[in-house]
Amino acid sequence: MQAMVRVLDGADAQELRGAGLEYIEPKFAGVYRNNSVSAFVDVLQANYKTVYALVGPEYFSALALNYLEKFPARNRTLVGYGQDFYQMIEAQLQVHKLAYLASFAKLDRAWTLAHMAADTKSLSMAVLQEHAAAGGDLANYRLGLKPDVNLVSNDWPVLALWSGLRDDIEINSAVELVAKTEYVLVWRRELEVLYKDLSSGEFAFLSALQNKDTLGAATVKCLTNSPETDVGALLAGMMAAGIFMKQDGGAHA
Repeated sequence: MQAMVRVLDGADAQELRGAGLEYIEPKFAGVYRNNSVSAFVDVLQANYKTVYALVGPEYFSALALNYLEKFPARNRTLVGYGQDFYQMIEAQLQVHKLAYLASFAKLDRAWTLAHMAADTKSLSMAVLQEHAAAGGDLANYRLGLKPDVNLVSNDWPVLALWSGLRDDIEINSAVELVAKTEYVLVWRRELEVLYKDLSSGEFAFLSALQNKDTLGAATVKCLTNSPETDVGALLAGMMAAGIFMKQDGGAHA
């Protein structure tokens, strides 16, 4: 499957209909001006920055109003509002026909979650080394991922475009994408949200740890997906990235 990614911000109605957005009437976006809902739309716009950049203000506000109707806010605070927005976009694929849009939205959501997550201390490789030196069984050791760590599996390889849009880089021409699974790690180090692509083995390894598997079980899942993976180098790299949470009371097994 292929798709052309275009920035639709500023496009006229005819262009938007051609992009598969004919189901949204531009005049509907006028409701956005109502102060009673504008705050919700503004928060969704901030939390889904690249989706907004791709479809533009009028059509984003229409999507946001649709979301607000289906998923009204349950809390007084709007921080992090929009947890189901990417799922709504995914569910409405047959309507908007922008197959790649949910992939951008999932990464936006991961960025927001990483940004909002509580601060925790990172585990150092020295802890594992000390555990092994004391005769501990590393195969049965459990590594916890920090709250800011998010693992994303997408159907479209949009990371490069997404990161450009996050950094406000303009996309002035259509970009052709071929449907392909892409795995991404999104996390925060100090105040900066970071992201990197992962191989299937790396993703399997980290997903297993996130599901509280032992280090040994995670290694098996990693090598099953990607036999060529150097698990030692992977573990060292992830330790250096600071994605593992320091456990109080020593080794967690």
